Amino acid sequence: MSDYIIKATGGKAYAELKTESIITKTIEQLEPELKNINADILILEKQKAQIEKMIAAIKAHK
Repeated sequence: MSDYIIKATGGKAYAELKTESIITKTIEQLEPELKNINADILILEKQKAQIEKMIAAIKAHK
């Protein structure tokens, strides 16, 4: 009876470990994409600031 519990517990631990490994791999695969997205956000923020300056200049010119 105790062998069965150990095997069941071992199986559960293995299943949890395997799931954790899959999640880790997925995160590692997504990290480069996330870096690209963050770089794109920085570019867009700079462009937004430039556009806001242009709008302010146009309004000041009127």
